[in-house]
Amino acid sequence: MNSKPHLKAISILFVLIFLVIGVMYFANPSISSASFSTSYQDFPDPSLMPKGEPKDVVEVPGFIRSFDISPDEKLIAIATSRELILYDLKTLDEIYRLPLREEVYQTTFSPDGKKLAVSGFINKYVESGPLHVVVWDAASWNVQYEYTSDSDGSGFSGALAWSPDGKRITFSIPERGLSVIDVNAGKPVAALDDFIVSPLDLSWSPDGLRLISTGDLGYGLRRWRVDANKWVRLFDARSQPAMQVSWSPDGKQIASGHFGGTVCVWNVANNQCEGFIKAHFNSVNALDWSPDSGQIATASGAIRIWDSHTGEQKSSFGFYDGINYEYLRWFNSQTIATLETSYVQFMPSTIRFWDVSTGDVKLAFRGWDNIQGQNTGGVALELGNVQISSDRTIVQVSLHFDTSYTFTAGDWNITMTDSKGRIYPLTDITPETMDMGVARIYQTVPCRKVNASFWT
Repeated sequence: MNSKPHLKAISILFVLIFLVIGVMYFANPSISSASFSTSYQDFPDPSLMPKGEPKDVVEVPGFIRSFDISPDEKLIAIATSRELILYDLKTLDEIYRLPLREEVYQTTFSPDGKKLAVSGFINKYVESGPLHVVVWDAASWNVQYEYTSDSDGSGFSGALAWSPDGKRITFSIPERGLSVIDVNAGKPVAALDDFIVSPLDLSWSPDGLRLISTGDLGYGLRRWRVDANKWVRLFDARSQPAMQVSWSPDGKQIASGHFGGTVCVWNVANNQCEGFIKAHFNSVNALDWSPDSGQIATASGAIRIWDSHTGEQKSSFGFYDGINYEYLRWFNSQTIATLETSYVQFMPSTIRFWDVSTGDVKLAFRGWDNIQGQNTGGVALELGNVQISSDRTIVQVSLHFDTSYTFTAGDWNITMTDSKGRIYPLTDITPETMDMGVARIYQTVPCRKVNASFWT
């Protein structure tokens, strides 16, 4: 029997199958064959922090922990170490204050701007305690929803995300899971657990059907179809644990930022990391998409802008030795807002509004509180409750050891300087009726912008 005709027929069949698969693959626009791998080392170093003061600087009482900008860009909500403060972004006037009893992790407006949510932990122990989530009506400031966990979490619990329709809010819980809440009903409508750690960040898809979060097995990502309660794991062996994650506005890509400074750009159609960027030296502390989904902004010790389709660095700016950018919002095509803190002390927490095209700072909100002093005899001293008069001539501060409620007597030897190192004279005018071991009042000369550094 001659088998050659059969072998020939089988060969033709396989060729046809491969041709059909190839046509389907390349004809499907939702599947991209493009991929890239780039590094910040291949591009110019970031430009330095602009010298001098921006045109407008707002002094905020308290250490700034988080912020968000309303969708209409009229308000900014700033969560400090003591309270939640709302400012008008046009007039820069303070318009409302709400007391806080938690160490805030995240602050976020609902997509329609009608609600404001805050998450954090109630400081029961050192850097830990029950998770507390509260949602206010942004018109009446009445509480619409409130949650307190039974178990204790840490400062890394409480990532928040509103669904695109503003009806549901999702947050990570200390029990290593996610909870989805119908805010109007005040009841959970979905939950997902068994994460390896509590998710540090999460993001809704623009259609409101799926959630992506960090914290999965192997320190990967978990993509969850909420209504069907089905999920898949996204993992790439090149990356360390994920810190940040964000769904692109057009819904086609997901960006994740990792320890080790890498960024993965995931194709939503196939759940593959098709773009790999070494964006920073140590870590990616914050990231966000441009409104048109064409670029990704990342932040660590500097701010870098990346093309989301090629991995090319478009610009980089804001480098200043001693600061870390902890949060970033790209809220319109020309403006990015960041929150920075210092790891060398003597510097306030600061929100800056950056011009994306120039790297210039348009506006800053500066938080004064809990500024640590030089180590004294093995015990660090901290300034707290810094209050500055409207004419910038009177300053009230408290000075205490880094152990709570332990204050210091004697001469405080406090010095105030501006950002250029110029020293301002201070005269102690504390009245005898005040406890001078807890707080003191100083008078100085008028200055246009106070950028005070204090030490003992």
